[in-house]
Amino acid sequence: LFYVFASRFEPQSAQNFAALIQQQVSSKDTSPKGIIIADVDPRGDVQGGDVTFTEALKKDQVFTKAYGYACWNTAGNTIGTALPHGIVYGMAKTQLATQLKAKNISAKTSKNLGHQLLEHQNWFMLNRLLDDYTYHSLVRPEVQQAIREKKWNTFRLTTEQTATAEQMCTEKMLPLAKSTAAQFFGKTKGKPATLSQFQFDLPWNRTFEAEIDFSLTFSKKP
Repeated sequence: LFYVFASRFEPQSAQNFAALIQQQVSSKDTSPKGIIIADVDPRGDVQGGDVTFTEALKKDQVFTKAYGYACWNTAGNTIGTALPHGIVYGMAKTQLATQLKAKNISAKTSKNLGHQLLEHQNWFMLNRLLDDYTYHSLVRPEVQQAIREKKWNTFRLTTEQTATAEQMCTEKMLPLAKSTAAQFFGKTKGKPATLSQFQFDLPWNRTFEAEIDFSLTFSKKP
């Protein structure tokens, strides 16, 4: 199921749409459907996720159950990231189950591959939350304001200005990244994880795009 949220400026739309998605992911349907979410900025002045909508999904632990998600930049980039994310993950899960049913792999191999698949899925989903939403919707507006006060061009930073901006972003992003990871994994039935080795870069010497990397260390016990 592909949910596209493009009504953030309509009253109560964020809460209502988030509730609709939560109802679906919590369904007791014996044949559950994969959920893919695209949060589109209809005006193009934020190029990140809607705060009310995203926080509602975070609170309800939707992202730990969703197959795909994105909310960055243009509608095309958002949809073009969310759809392949969800489709690839869904196909991987289906193929793994099919191979196990056909006895092409052992139950032990299937379990190990399933854990690896979930770990990669969790990393990419958390990366989308940190990059698409946390940076663009929460951190970037504050950093851009600080940069403009310095009379710098946010689209053409010098090497020295980029380094300063990256440091500002890192200081704001790191505590948010850790709290988001803790919230993301806090109530899941999967393996708990610890976020470390956080890295933040502005590869194009502008605040418009960011590169965020980190490590997730999964414990052996749920």
